[in-house]
Amino acid sequence: MKTQFSTEWNEYLNEFPKIEVDKNQVDEILRISPNPDDGVFRPNPRKYLPKEYRQAHKELFDNGVAAFVKDDFFIQKFGNFGREDGAFVFPKDVAKAMIKEADGNPRKLEALLGLDEGSLGDSPKLVLPQEVHNYRIPDGNEGGSRANPQWRPGGKTYPGGVPEAVIDPVPKDKVTLVDIWQTTKEMRMETIYLSQKDMLEICQDGDKYFLRYPTFNITMPEVVQEIPKEAADSYMSGEHTGKELMNYAQYGFWKSKKQYTQEESDKIFIRNNPDLIFNDLSDNQKYFLLKNLIKSSHKLSFQN
Repeated sequence: MKTQFSTEWNEYLNEFPKIEVDKNQVDEILRISPNPDDGVFRPNPRKYLPKEYRQAHKELFDNGVAAFVKDDFFIQKFGNFGREDGAFVFPKDVAKAMIKEADGNPRKLEALLGLDEGSLGDSPKLVLPQEVHNYRIPDGNEGGSRANPQWRPGGKTYPGGVPEAVIDPVPKDKVTLVDIWQTTKEMRMETIYLSQKDMLEICQDGDKYFLRYPTFNITMPEVVQEIPKEAADSYMSGEHTGKELMNYAQYGFWKSKKQYTQEESDKIFIRNNPDLIFNDLSDNQKYFLLKNLIKSSHKLSFQN
């Protein structure tokens, strides 16, 4: 089954903790048909996975978790992400690698996750839980694995080899859903410059240039903004700092806030306030807004 995945993906898998569960033991575990009503359960992973592996597996999830769903129907219906006995998740930072590997093909994404073909539909969503409780390695007794012929002991999907875990159900108001195929477009951008110091990344897609940087906010983990080639070149050459580039991407000026002219300050104020009351504006702000109103999408209201 590995042949359906790229060489890059198989190399990526080598970065994950490795464990070889004895084949006879795997077969023995899989022969058990869990039946909670009759007290029949597959064994706890603590009984067949070394402590060192379990610890390394847990550390993969310390920076957040993610999952994929077909849509939010069940989340809205039951008020939670996940079944009563838990939600299957994988490390958040593995999400991008999986989306890139799937390359717009939901069937390939299903294979990576060890899901039945068609279970994610044609427009799957990325789930980003904002809280995580009771991490554990799947034991095969969960509702999502008991009858799944692709479940395997060891805390990884089959055949994709993605580290997986189970967490307690997450309330729907603590869950963010992202359209992954929109994300895929961003994945195809080529990184041409990366600054660890500034935590900024310059990307290129054809003749377009983009600035990418983290926000440390799980609901919007990063920002991607298109910038002119001249701005990218100016930063990469050292002419301008990372902070200046971020200011430029947001406001269109290289200057720091203290160096803005009055007109530039008015422009920033109007850009950041889409719902304006005309009578509350200063004369300069009124002038600037009216001068550019034909290009504006602001909702402008007047009050006596």
